[in-house]
Amino acid sequence: MVELEIDGRAVSVAAGTTVWEAARDLGIDIPTLCHAPGLEPVGVCRVCVVEIEGARVMAASCVREVEPGMVVRTGGAKLERARRVLTELLMSEQPDRSARQESTGDDRLHELARNLGSSPRYPRGAERPADDSSPVIAVDHQACILCDRCVRACDEVQHNDVIGRTGKGYSVRIGFDLDAGMGVSSCVSCGECVAVCPTGALVNKPLSAPIRPATALEAVDTVCPYCGVGCALTYHVDRAENRVAWAEGRASPGNQGRLCVKGRYGFDYVSHPHRLTRPLIRVDYPKKALSPEVAGGPRRRKPGGVVDYDEVMPAFREASWEEALDLVASRLLEIRDESGSGALAGFGSAKCSNEEAYLFQKLVRAVFGTNNVDHCTRLCHASSVAALLQMIGSGAVTTTYGDVANSDVAIITGSNTTANHPVAATFFKEAARRGTRLIVVDPRSSGIADEAWRFCRIRSGSDVAFYNGMMNVIIEEGLVDEAFVAERTTGFEALRRVVSAYTPERVAAICGIPAELLREVAETYGRAQAAITFWGMGMSQHVHGTDNCRSIISLALITGNVGRPGTGLHPLRGQNNVQGASDAGLIPMSYPGYQPVTSDVARGRFEEAWGVELAREAGLTSVEILEAARDGEVRGMYMLGENPFLSEPNVNEVRKGLTNLDFLVVQDIFLTETAEFADVVLPATSALEKTGTYTNTDRRVQVGRPALRAPGEARLDWEIVCEISRRMGHPMDYASASEIFDEMVSLTDSYRGLDYDALGLTGKLYPCPDPEGSDGTVVMFAERFPTEDGRARLVPAQHSGADELPDDDWPFILVTGRVLEHWHTGVMTRRSRALSAIEPSAFVEVHPDDCEALTLSEGDLAWVRSRRGEVLLPVRVSKSTQPGSVFIPFHYREAAANLLTTDKLDPDGKIPEFKFCAVRVERGEA
Repeated sequence: MVELEIDGRAVSVAAGTTVWEAARDLGIDIPTLCHAPGLEPVGVCRVCVVEIEGARVMAASCVREVEPGMVVRTGGAKLERARRVLTELLMSEQPDRSARQESTGDDRLHELARNLGSSPRYPRGAERPADDSSPVIAVDHQACILCDRCVRACDEVQHNDVIGRTGKGYSVRIGFDLDAGMGVSSCVSCGECVAVCPTGALVNKPLSAPIRPATALEAVDTVCPYCGVGCALTYHVDRAENRVAWAEGRASPGNQGRLCVKGRYGFDYVSHPHRLTRPLIRVDYPKKALSPEVAGGPRRRKPGGVVDYDEVMPAFREASWEEALDLVASRLLEIRDESGSGALAGFGSAKCSNEEAYLFQKLVRAVFGTNNVDHCTRLCHASSVAALLQMIGSGAVTTTYGDVANSDVAIITGSNTTANHPVAATFFKEAARRGTRLIVVDPRSSGIADEAWRFCRIRSGSDVAFYNGMMNVIIEEGLVDEAFVAERTTGFEALRRVVSAYTPERVAAICGIPAELLREVAETYGRAQAAITFWGMGMSQHVHGTDNCRSIISLALITGNVGRPGTGLHPLRGQNNVQGASDAGLIPMSYPGYQPVTSDVARGRFEEAWGVELAREAGLTSVEILEAARDGEVRGMYMLGENPFLSEPNVNEVRKGLTNLDFLVVQDIFLTETAEFADVVLPATSALEKTGTYTNTDRRVQVGRPALRAPGEARLDWEIVCEISRRMGHPMDYASASEIFDEMVSLTDSYRGLDYDALGLTGKLYPCPDPEGSDGTVVMFAERFPTEDGRARLVPAQHSGADELPDDDWPFILVTGRVLEHWHTGVMTRRSRALSAIEPSAFVEVHPDDCEALTLSEGDLAWVRSRRGEVLLPVRVSKSTQPGSVFIPFHYREAAANLLTTDKLDPDGKIPEFKFCAVRVERGEA
């Protein structure tokens, strides 16, 4: 500790503290322009200067560290004069009224000038240019004071390294990449630069409402509705217009104030004119208006965009809620009574809250009388959950993504983290720059691979061989944590026998990487004091996805890398509440809390709670349900917030299933591709219009709060479910979302102890033994696993090929996935003005070598064909994709990637193989 005096007040602070920080701790406000909390201080603006007794010159307090006995003065005539002259010089170059004053009103330079009595009195130089190339950020170089806050935010917070300085002398200005326009540079539009800019140099462009000062708007603290990171944010709402004006990140143990382009600029979809506002019933119900040959967008090769309302709406008529709900309940009851409970099924949604997921699965189980209920977890991490439950007894992550800060080695495998979980990726990049060795394993190169200590570009589908090879090296080199294996696992000898055959040389031939690279990463991982493992859908979306996950889990277990800070297993969840929806029982084989439906004990518990007899057999998964619909075994379906016509594999077979249903009710905020097949469409509410809890990838349960009023007659989703249940003879009476939450918690052991009112603004991690005084448990399973004997089970896996391998007729491998700006089937993001402008259309990514062989160039049209379908789309030439592979994002209805994919399933997780099917690529014409 260092003792000093500031403005006559004694203070003791830690060595290394700056004078500015020490003054702040005393409540003394030293003005600054270039410094902001969370950024490395640079001292370039000199506004924060202070006088230090005995010093020859004034010192910049943001960079000057405290010394014993130091005497500091932060005010006085001399300092005021110096600050005033500095601001006068800066103000002489400023616009008369900055863009930030016109919008959010928080122009720090203009505020400081007012406080100091500064006014422009020096001549202005030549005008600097403006840059309007970004769809979301306006750049005014004239207002820039070269404080470098934006440079440091881009480098130190988001770690994107886009912004620097360009030019010489008076012409120096901030630049993007090699002095490109912001909108054509590698900028990812995260908006962090806008968040820290103290002037009008960088400001948000208005999206759905004029941007006005926060004091003129209402601030609503809630949760981002997009990916599984679950960022805490604040919407600034124009109540009169019922629109969000702008969004900003807020302090939270998770995102720590950071946002990505979707969180900061993707909110305006809720105000899109396509919002459903009244119930709809098919005009010629019960006769289908759309046949299998013409139904749905992807079959028709039309210009890009979302569902064409002018084309589809004439098939429906508006109805009252009473008529629509009565029809839904009566038809579902008729089908149940005629064909049995198994003829009904429901798809819930990971976009909905925990409370809505809980009630929906309760409706299907207690009222429909079946376990035929599923949601999009079947399409993303079902194989991860299957492996985790089998091996460690829990389907949730064992630590948070932020725990990477405590790791000296981290594996990121099968994950395009910078696109799919961009805020989590900032923490991975930050860890790498602080010395954590990132081992990135993926067939496709992405932004996170650029940060890797070693990038292992394995062949598609060779994951099991790769991780078996790593375990082979670790065992041969004596790097196994013998004590952990002996005390906390079973099955090691069987695992040893299997991986003994996976020598580095054999694995090199299978995976297409050098044997020495495999040895190097295996030994580095094996010698790590703390190693953490993250994986994405590149691991799980295979017919051998569960085996992939078994291998990576075994690798962590034999090295003792579970249960300590900086260690653990973390499948990065895709959607905002896919973790919570699974926890809440929105899966066909488990009640809430992963209690098996085949267990007499678990079934008895829920029968007692719900007052009905429940089905004894596990239900069908999402793909199986649609196959059963095609075959006439499932006749009626209720879909809440799910769009399987674009998200499920082999769309032409999905089309047959949806068309063959006797009755389909869709509940959503827009008329989706799936809703084109519906008999009844019910207008629901978005995440911005309702209260509910959401559980992110970290197991953090957070409260989402309503920012806007629902449009027209749209209703809360949980209230609609309750109305249908009541009409079907099973009253569900709840006064609020918190009452539903309490019921769910009482039946879900992992959530036990969570108190809705104690979740606060940042939520709690589960398990949370002390909800009043604790943030919850970060690192799980420090002493035992939740299995019968407390031990993890090592399960060996053998390398096996994909279901459909390339051949002479189908020589390419198709990999599907996401892009940064879009999410799932594009229902929300393609109705966001900013997101759609940045990435407006589909593409096929092809390696330059393959383009040369196919005589294709950037922007050329190409047919991509599989045994199941074909799409026509422009070529994007990129080395991100391996030779012999192509990549297509699945968000776009006009070039639906899932027309091509196979519907073959992993036998354990029942997940389709989205990451591997055989295709051919041919030149196309407009």
